[in-house]
Amino acid sequence: MNETQYKWHSSLMGGGGYITGIIQDPFKPEQWYARCDVAGVFKSHDGARSWEAVNRGMTDCHHHMVRSIAASYYQPGVLLRASGDVRDHTMFGTLHRSEDGGETWTDVCGEVDFYGNGPTRYCGEVIAFSPHDEQFAIAGGYSKGIWISNDGGNAWNYSGLKGERIVCAAIHPYSLDLIYACTFGERALYEGDDPSVWASNLEQCHDFPRGELSNLFVSRDRGQRWELIHQGLNITELAFDPGDPSALYASTVGQGLMRSRDGGLSWNSISSGLPGVLDYLTVTSNGDNDRFVLYTAGDLRPHHEGLPPFPIYKSEDRGETWSLLAELAEKDIIGFPSYLELYCSGWSICKVRVDSRNHQHLYFSNWFGVAQSKDEGHTWNGYDFTGLNTTCLESVRAHPTRTGIAMFTMGDHNVTVTTDGGKTCYGLPRIPQTHGTTAATFSRYMPELILSGHVRDGGHCIAKYDLAKKAGRIVLILNEGLFVQAMIEDGQQEGVFYAYVDGMVKDGAGLYRSKDWGESWSITSSFLPVYITQLPHKKKFIESDLLAVVVYQIKNVCGTNQLLCSDPYAPGTLYAGEWTEGLFKSLDSGETWSRIGFELPFGAHQSSVLNMIKADPNRPGVFYAGFIREGLWRSEDGGASWHKLFPVNHDLYNASSLAIGNDNELYVVCEPLYWSNSPSSVYCSLDQGQTWKPIMDTSLGALRYKGIDIDPLSGTLYAVTCGNGIYYAERTKGL
Repeated sequence: MNETQYKWHSSLMGGGGYITGIIQDPFKPEQWYARCDVAGVFKSHDGARSWEAVNRGMTDCHHHMVRSIAASYYQPGVLLRASGDVRDHTMFGTLHRSEDGGETWTDVCGEVDFYGNGPTRYCGEVIAFSPHDEQFAIAGGYSKGIWISNDGGNAWNYSGLKGERIVCAAIHPYSLDLIYACTFGERALYEGDDPSVWASNLEQCHDFPRGELSNLFVSRDRGQRWELIHQGLNITELAFDPGDPSALYASTVGQGLMRSRDGGLSWNSISSGLPGVLDYLTVTSNGDNDRFVLYTAGDLRPHHEGLPPFPIYKSEDRGETWSLLAELAEKDIIGFPSYLELYCSGWSICKVRVDSRNHQHLYFSNWFGVAQSKDEGHTWNGYDFTGLNTTCLESVRAHPTRTGIAMFTMGDHNVTVTTDGGKTCYGLPRIPQTHGTTAATFSRYMPELILSGHVRDGGHCIAKYDLAKKAGRIVLILNEGLFVQAMIEDGQQEGVFYAYVDGMVKDGAGLYRSKDWGESWSITSSFLPVYITQLPHKKKFIESDLLAVVVYQIKNVCGTNQLLCSDPYAPGTLYAGEWTEGLFKSLDSGETWSRIGFELPFGAHQSSVLNMIKADPNRPGVFYAGFIREGLWRSEDGGASWHKLFPVNHDLYNASSLAIGNDNELYVVCEPLYWSNSPSSVYCSLDQGQTWKPIMDTSLGALRYKGIDIDPLSGTLYAVTCGNGIYYAERTKGL
């Protein structure tokens, strides 16, 4: 019997985010592993030139927020990864173990907490295998202390330091039984001396006070007892000296590079030649006692001026003096994506590593990916960040009349387009002063037109693109604090478009309309109840706790372009949703509104939030509403009445996005969330929702789906994720 099959492929852009750590395989030096704050673990088989995600076995919302990774020195292919998050002032995490080089992972401990996308994610590793004992491993939590394994990372036991904010844990490579644990106090995390500011920042991060000063602890008996040996040093990473086991080197926040000659009891600055305005997130060595070289990198950010674009330094005299590896010009960096120029390509370097086979070969990781130098930093190659060349996507929209074309929006990137069914993607040229995209729409009447919402210097705007000419311009600058949440074309009227703009109502939040192909815009009558003063009404919960990728930022990958739709069979008929306060309908292009959908599960639970509304392009009067926690709902009478479609039982399900095909097809995706712990999934129905089957490739891990759409001509599915990039699938017939 023939059955419809789905084969998922990753776009060549791959996935990625902030690549906070990289390690080399001790047994296969061509293999490298990278940890990412939002996308899990990546593996390279070709010396860090290309990457693929290795997340098979991940199931929960925090499993792709990887804080640390470690490789066994004794057992080939044995790895550990530490992931975790903080939500609702609750810290949690998981240790996973792999025996096949990351191809599959097993949950081995859920009692240690990690903050994979937290304010200390750039620091050193907090898990480690012993170089002296193949069975011994350590893990340092964000609040639950040090944990020890004596069986190669399978079973774990608590071993002290509960309550400490551990940012780096290291087993001394040249001294038996010696372990160091570095912690951060409030002064290391937050600028200034005002405790009230510290308290505010801690609350924002869902953290709790740990004390003003950072601490350095040592255990001389494999973690059985711990001794506080130094306070006030904000250590991000430690390096050791093969010629002197009592010598330690530390990179720090706010204190440059430091050295101890007595095992960490006392420290002296060794920052000669280093810019004093930078923090230093990494220190490493080549491990060669005969020609011992240390390397570090400054944490260059956009506000820094007058500094080298690649602030990577070396010391050949054990830290006494430091020198810049090279003064780089444009010709010295190759293989970096076109959206990166020299001045920003070296921003936020958090790790530098030396190749174990050839000490002239260096690697760094940063916000954008992993780059390699084969001449000790005089030239760098990013290899186009193959497999790591994207961050967190917000939305997807397939072209309504042209096959193989779809577009994607994401933070820090311009509108991204595929013209070959998802295999490859390219970014449209950046409009000056714009930095990222939020929502966008095609036109069925003018196929080359794209209208899009953008982040710009000082606010947001709406832009107009010609897809054929690959050129765009700003057509509307929004008031400060406003944000383009969704954009659509009218279902029947040529040249008419709508933009759902959130923010404060007094500043202009609401529905905007253009009657001239996006050239000019005006706000329509408000669809909101009078008590709502901002969109979203419950902004903090929705945009920093429920949907965002991290709690201490607002609007960071909450998903967009799904709370506004037009009726494809009725001109001027619109549906607009507010996450928690209701669904609204207009029959006159937004001039008047009425509330509908009183059967919908608004308020059933704190997290019962409307996330998506969509019109069926094939059936008049049929509409869908997707809820976090409460699943997928359908109306067959223009929104007058609603019933639950999937799942039909009482299981939790996050109907994060929906695609509607031409042949009775429905595809719904689920993003795993802390507040509604429904596993990552894609479900398909080929009979208008009567029956459903899972079609997700579970080897991809706990993908945080933000959107799905379908090519109406070819049937190709496009799915976008938080951190793991773009996936596409085609329907095939199999036995």
